[in-house]
Amino acid sequence: MSKRTKSEPNNAIPESTSQPSLPTVAPHPFNHSSADITLRTPNRVDFYIHSPILSQASPVFADMLTLPQPSSVSRGAVADRPVVDVTEDSRVLERLMRLCYPIEKEKLDALEDIVPVLEAAMKYDMKWPISLLTTDLLAIIPRSPLKVWAVACRCGLETLASEAAASILRKAKGQTNSQSSASSSSIPALTLLRTMLEEDGKQILHGISAADYFRLREYLRAGGATATTKLLSPSAPLPACEPCLPIPTIPQFPPSDIILRSPDGTENRVHTLLLMLHSPILGKRIRTFNAASSQSPDAQGTDTCNDPLPTLEVDIDSLTLSTWLAALYRGNSYQLPSDLSSLGSMLVMARRFGMEQLAEAAEGRWHTLAASSPLEAYFVASKLELTDFMKSAARKALEGSIAGAYVPAMESNTALAYHRLLEYYRTCASTIDARMKTAVTSWNMDLTQNPGYSYSSSYCSRRLQDPTYVTNTYLSGLATGMDTDSPGKGCSFDLALPALLRQSSSVWPSCNAAACKCYVENLMKISAELPQVLADAITEVQLEIE
Repeated sequence: MSKRTKSEPNNAIPESTSQPSLPTVAPHPFNHSSADITLRTPNRVDFYIHSPILSQASPVFADMLTLPQPSSVSRGAVADRPVVDVTEDSRVLERLMRLCYPIEKEKLDALEDIVPVLEAAMKYDMKWPISLLTTDLLAIIPRSPLKVWAVACRCGLETLASEAAASILRKAKGQTNSQSSASSSSIPALTLLRTMLEEDGKQILHGISAADYFRLREYLRAGGATATTKLLSPSAPLPACEPCLPIPTIPQFPPSDIILRSPDGTENRVHTLLLMLHSPILGKRIRTFNAASSQSPDAQGTDTCNDPLPTLEVDIDSLTLSTWLAALYRGNSYQLPSDLSSLGSMLVMARRFGMEQLAEAAEGRWHTLAASSPLEAYFVASKLELTDFMKSAARKALEGSIAGAYVPAMESNTALAYHRLLEYYRTCASTIDARMKTAVTSWNMDLTQNPGYSYSSSYCSRRLQDPTYVTNTYLSGLATGMDTDSPGKGCSFDLALPALLRQSSSVWPSCNAAACKCYVENLMKISAELPQVLADAITEVQLEIE
């Protein structure tokens, strides 16, 4: 096997951003005249490559080289060699080609050196370079496990992601690679994860799905007990079926006078007048389109009776367009979509094209569905950039526990969106706790003015609980049920008077009606003020939006 040496700066390849008149030739061994193909980098460095080696290393290049040269491939002046433009810069391409050639390799120790080469190797499906670079990343895990996990997620390397996650867990337990038992310096794994994110920066989550981030958190929360679960794929298969395209009931008379074509080529024959009535923006586009068509040379002096219908290209996916047309032609008898993704797409389209009636109906339907599935609503709204619905869904999610909660929409959303929701939830809990403790201090002053309770008879003599018991125990600890690291109850607190009474002493002084009345009146006051305290605390926190 070829020896790999310590990586050193390569001064032979210029990295200047200036555009020379002629490309620079790469250093040995990528300057041999015996090569039969040239790879040209964006900084105009030419690598003379032997196609048999490249074909063996990369099935992508092997397939490309068996086809006729596409228009993007030009002929070079040197030995009439084909020139293929690549997107990798000269430093990355040299390191990648060295891994393919039977020559001395560079030993890459820094993550920032390995990642672009690995991404290029993944792009060209080069299994041997991927294997070598993965080994380099495994060596980096002990000092940067979260960064390596992030790289593994972006590249889809399950084994590497599992090793990185296990390393985070060992660090949390205070273990080294050779230890199997936890040390006295152990901390909760999710606390360590937050610390790592603060140190490395949340930008490390770019390019990672919310689902992958969720599975990492669950792995750490379970202490590795879910080690058999894959970190980069769902534990259960996602539904494979796509929503069926609703078939718009478009009448044959009067005849359709325009075709709407979606980006995927799906066509719908519709009536211009109906479109104009429901969408002034789309109506304006149709008028402009018709005016341009009527002025074209092909349209002048021809019989229009037998001409094909004009076709307007619209940037609306076929499912959303078909759903909208079905609602448009069926009217009130049409039921809007019952899944948030389709409904959200329709809402985006309605707002974009100024369809006020449809937007209003879709918003009402959304709020009904989102109330029972706030977590899914949050991720769908995030993907569709429905900021107002993101905020309302995040607020609704506070009412339940989000620790361990998973929805399929996480698979197509970003880890940053999930991280922001977790931070919002955690900050709301902290703010509620602070506000509640401030209010408790004020309420305790009222409660302690009530004379002490006592109960005595020939059978027992005991002092009742302190009147501040309900505030110092029940109310002060409410926010502890809001935890992103373990299942809780959220902020769906029972703040009504009966709940406060249930938390009070089970023995009441029947001989002191005045004291009981004063105590209950104070509880009634607290019960009336609690919702506002809670609302003020939540209003104080803002959900971070990209």
